[in-house]
Amino acid sequence: MFKNQYQPNRQMYKEYVVKILMRGYIVRGIVLIMIAGVTCVLLIRRSPVIAVLEGIAGGIILLSLLLMPDAITRSLLTQDQGIEGLPLCTIVFYEDYIALTLPRAQSSIDYALIDAVYSLKTCYVLKVNRNTYIVKKGCFVEGDESLFAAFLLDRCPNVDHLIKK
Repeated sequence: MFKNQYQPNRQMYKEYVVKILMRGYIVRGIVLIMIAGVTCVLLIRRSPVIAVLEGIAGGIILLSLLLMPDAITRSLLTQDQGIEGLPLCTIVFYEDYIALTLPRAQSSIDYALIDAVYSLKTCYVLKVNRNTYIVKKGCFVEGDESLFAAFLLDRCPNVDHLIKK
């Protein structure tokens, strides 16, 4: 059995937002910025108005990519505000299921429902359908954390490896 208790923090959520939640948007945004930049340079002499519009569009995309992770992180932290000093999240990994006590809900999930497990610098992220559950590294109050990844891989039939980001 493994028991993980933690109070969500900005660093953990920021890493989750940038590496998991917004990863596709960031990649697409960078591609669009590059296209806008190239188009802007190529059209500057033939059609300066379109070139300026492309430059503005690229700037807006860049600004949104820079501001969105912080805005989403702040939103997640605001949703999870709790009594300071007490752990907000408790996740217990039993042999057959996982029991979750989160800021606004209690539930349990079967290991067979887990689609993917991500290993980030500060946490593990369990993907269950469209939901994600964060397990903070360094916050195991029961069980040997060094054995946790092997335990998860053994229990989750749909997961054959950790996705490291």
